[in-house]
Amino acid sequence: FGRHFGADAELLFRLVLQPLQHGPQRQPLQVEPAVPSPRRREDRGEREVSMEGAVHGEEAVAAREEVLWRARIDASCRVPVMAFFASSVVWLLVGSALALLASWKLHAPNFLADWAGLTFGRVRPAHLSVVAYGWASMAGIGALLWLEARLCRVTLPWPGLLVAGCALWNVGVAGGTWEILAGQGTSVEWLEFPPFWAALLGVVFLLITVVSMMM
Repeated sequence: FGRHFGADAELLFRLVLQPLQHGPQRQPLQVEPAVPSPRRREDRGEREVSMEGAVHGEEAVAAREEVLWRARIDASCRVPVMAFFASSVVWLLVGSALALLASWKLHAPNFLADWAGLTFGRVRPAHLSVVAYGWASMAGIGALLWLEARLCRVTLPWPGLLVAGCALWNVGVAGGTWEILAGQGTSVEWLEFPPFWAALLGVVFLLITVVSMMM
């Protein structure tokens, strides 16, 4: 009896209790990846192409507008800026000639000694003033006006008045240089121009300041 009971109990354990302990064996769910249909792939490709074309089209329009706006700014700056640049080049040549003359008179004091206006004590201050107020200042003003118009993205205001200011600046530099060579300088280095001609340059500089504040 004991032997039969033990065999029945072992059979019951294998059939009922052991599966309950380990739980049912589940197979992993396998999902096949969805493959889009050819028509769907074509539609997606067309949408991507159209979006890229729209983006490139907007960029092209923006680039064209930027180029046109820069050309408009440069056109407004062309005459005043070129007037200042051309004047600065002329004064650079004049200043270089005065510097050469001053250097020559250091080695040959008797060269043109009969001309009081061409002595070293007058030629050198004239050279410094021409280089400072004729070449460097006018080149700097021309670059300033162009850069301000480009960076502020506005057309240059009062271009005709700026050309008149450029001519007035040239008159001031020429008059001040002549006064220095005539012996009427202030004897203050880099500030040799007499008060009248210095005030004339100040008026033009005030005009440049007002134009800069308008941009």
